Amino acid sequence: MIGARLKQYRQRCHLSQEALAQAMGMPPNTISKIEHGTRKMSLDEAIRFATIFGMTLEAFAGTADAGIPQVVTLLAHQCVTKVQEAEVALKAASQVAAHLDRALSVSS
Repeated sequence: MIGARLKQYRQRCHLSQEALAQAMGMPPNTISKIEHGTRKMSLDEAIRFATIFGMTLEAFAGTADAGIPQVVTLLAHQCVTKVQEAEVALKAASQVAAHLDRALSVSS
């Protein structure tokens, strides 16, 4: 749904996928993937798209009159990603702590 909006706004502004991708600093095929729904956009990307099109994030996401704001979905996805990254970092930190414990036990 948000991909269709992106395509609609891009076409209204007479921008090619390549031109929009260049303005966003991303490969052109990324725009195509977002428009076709095979890649999600991050909240940061949504904000940058909205800025390029000269509109608020709410207008870009279509949340001004929506029952359940799409921006909530974007935020939730971003939160899940951050939690997953934190879990990986915590696991790595636990492994380092275990190695340090073993090294300290051996040297005592």
